[in-house]
Order: sequence, then structure tokens, then C-alpha cells
Amino acid sequence: MVAITPLLALALAVVPAFSQFISGIQVVYGTKADQEPPGALQEVTGMHNDMNYQFGGDFVWLKPVYSSDPNGAVTGWDLQITNKGIPWAQDLAAGTGGDNRYIFPTYGGSNRITRLALYRLGAAPSRIPPPGYDAMSDDINKGRGKTFLYLVWKYETTGHKLKPTGSNLAAGGSQKYISDTVKEL
Repeated sequence: MVAITPLLALALAVVPAFSQFISGIQVVYGTKADQEPPGALQEVTGMHNDMNYQFGGDFVWLKPVYSSDPNGAVTGWDLQITNKGIPWAQDLAAGTGGDNRYIFPTYGGSNRITRLALYRLGAAPSRIPPPGYDAMSDDINKGRGKTFLYLVWKYETTGHKLKPTGSNLAAGGSQKYISDTVKEL
């Protein structure tokens, strides 16, 4: 039994290397800040991870969904801000009383996403991702005031220069929108 323990530890250390692609995003709701789920996206400057920070409403966190299948990898993100609810999708602004906000993965592009984070700015909007990231969404907090909030991502490193596909477009092929969201209380 003792000889199996180091092998199990090694196997558990290797598993994330095989699940290197982001295949979706999970939306997790809570009623208290201490309900933030393990593995929730972190904000790159150390600010709040709650999507509704400063706006009240539910606590909302994003968790990446991983896959080892490069064909199922997300290649971009589509931000939708609307005053109409989308019944099959999870609202990032749940409980705030304002516009609904949704983020949908896009598939079929040539640049596969391997890492996600949040990027919150207090002073001015940005179109330049923070160091270590290749692209970013539009401002998730657009029209809300207070901080600017972006989803930022890193593309797979393949040895050749990558060409970012932009914040809302998948390069090449047709776009597919899928909401892999889950509501938890």
C-alpha cells in the first residue's frame, strides 16, 4: 500500500497536464462571500472575484471547465448584455435589477484557450489584456458604472506566433454558442 501512495500522487500531479484546454465556463451563485467555490476564476490584480462586486444581488463566480480534447476547446467568448432574460443561460448580474449579462463560449477557431482569469480596473476601460494574457472580452460591467470588468484568456502556446481572434469571434469555421452553466445556491 505504501508503494501505491507515491504513484497516486504522481498520477494526480500529471492529470492537469492532460486537461489543458478550457471547454466551457460554469456560473456559480451564492448568498454569502464565503461560498466562493474552489477553482473559481481569480482576478489578476488581486481585486474581488465576485462578478457583482459593488452592485449587490447574488454573489456570482465563474469556474472554468477543462478538457483534454483540443477539438472541444473554447476559441473565444461572446458577451451579451440585454434587458431580456435568456431562459437557458445563467445571468452574471443575477439579483441586481439591471440588464442581464451572459458570457458564451465560441468554438471552431484556430486558437484554443488554456487559461482564464478576471481583470478588474477602477479608473479607465482597457482594450489591452494584462501581462500573461492574449485577449479579453468586452467590459462585462458596461453601463453599470463603478469598476470595469473583463474576462481575459491565454491561448495555447504552439511554437508559432498566435493571432488573437478578438474578444467575441472565433476564427475560421462557423461559430457555435453553448452555455455550460450551472446554478448553485
